[in-house]
Amino acid sequence: MIASVKLLEFIAMLKKPLSEIINSIPDFYARSCRIPCPWEDKGKVMRYAMEYAKDKETHLLDGVKIMLGNDEWVLVLPDPDRPFVNVWVESTSEKKVTDLLEKTVTRVEEWKKSKD
Repeated sequence: MIASVKLLEFIAMLKKPLSEIINSIPDFYARSCRIPCPWEDKGKVMRYAMEYAKDKETHLLDGVKIMLGNDEWVLVLPDPDRPFVNVWVESTSEKKVTDLLEKTVTRVEEWKKSKD
């Protein structure tokens, strides 16, 4: 309840209608894909993801989350129970998110096939 009251307090301080606040929130689009990946290749995929992200802002909490700027990011996340790698992407348009997902899936497929 305290969070709700604080939210209402914040809205009141802005002195704007809630509809205007909501309309000012930028659009975003998210998509995901599950890529089959043998157990023995998961570590290699994650290592390549970290190498790809070395010069970018990265968060390593759940997997490798790569911040690409301009409100775009990619998360490469190994499935803990099954032979899959999950890819999540977010961007500001449907076309951008589709392109970003396709590029990331292609990269993961290349990383799986690469020889160490």
